[in-house]
Amino acid sequence: MQQRFLPSALGRTPTRSPPPVPAIVAQQAQPAGATFYADRGEGLFRISGRPSQKVTFMSIAIDPQKVVDINMQLADGNYIGFGGNVIQQDEIMS
Repeated sequence: MQQRFLPSALGRTPTRSPPPVPAIVAQQAQPAGATFYADRGEGLFRISGRPSQKVTFMSIAIDPQKVVDINMQLADGNYIGFGGNVIQQDEIMS
């Protein structure tokens, strides 16, 4: 079996390519003025007092009313989602 490697991002070392993301992660078209970020890779999600979980996919959607949804796919196939309101956002410079 041939291993594929993703290019390093943000100074991280290359990691083995994650399994294909299931169709359930697909997002509907975002409304005008919405901000959407998504990325594949590997990282750890940690909460004090709980075991660390490996994250393989993450998306962040911010709508024009500053409502945010954060979704993570874990290596075991489970999902964790958070929602709330943006209280501070840095300027995005182009």
